Amino acid sequence: GEDEGCSIHYGKWDNLDLDQPGCYGLAAEAMTNYMYRLSMSLLPHRSEANDFRYVDLGSGSGASAIYLAEKHSQTIAEATIVNICHEQNITARDKAAERNLTDRINIVEASFDVTPCPSNHFDLTFSQDAFIHSISKRKTYAEAYRITKPGGAFVFCDLMCGDNPDLTVLELAQFAEKNRINDWLNPSQIVKACADVGWSNATFVDLTT
Repeated sequence: GEDEGCSIHYGKWDNLDLDQPGCYGLAAEAMTNYMYRLSMSLLPHRSEANDFRYVDLGSGSGASAIYLAEKHSQTIAEATIVNICHEQNITARDKAAERNLTDRINIVEASFDVTPCPSNHFDLTFSQDAFIHSISKRKTYAEAYRITKPGGAFVFCDLMCGDNPDLTVLELAQFAEKNRINDWLNPSQIVKACADVGWSNATFVDLTT
């Protein structure tokens, strides 16, 4: 796992201690594993495929995609990472080379809401804590829908606007401004936005701790 200086994900903190060395990286990996298991439960017809295509939208330095491609080498034939930051993509390229995954990791330098990826291409479209930066969530979800195969899955985790009655509209707006959040939606709005662009069976899983 990575330490708090390297990890950019919030993670899944079940049975982890903040004082544990590398805890932030371990939490990030735990979330990646949880999301992948959830994804494969939605794709039982592809669980033993040897031509499985996976894309990570807003991949950062590529940690999740590289981790999954290495761990599930018998399933994931092609892992594409879409990320707009050139420096992070260089890091991802170096990490993939270190693990001899260059031939299976495809790095695409682009915004996740307008990608050059072909339509109906990926079995799984995945994103971990990246859509918080989206200018338009609806546009992002529509792009994910375009590039995912019919019968494929779209699984993501993200920061979402809460419904705490003690928070004022001003406080939520200040948080959004401080963190440069352009499209600050709550879970029900996100589910609706996914459904509006074509996703069926859109579901919110609350992992708030």
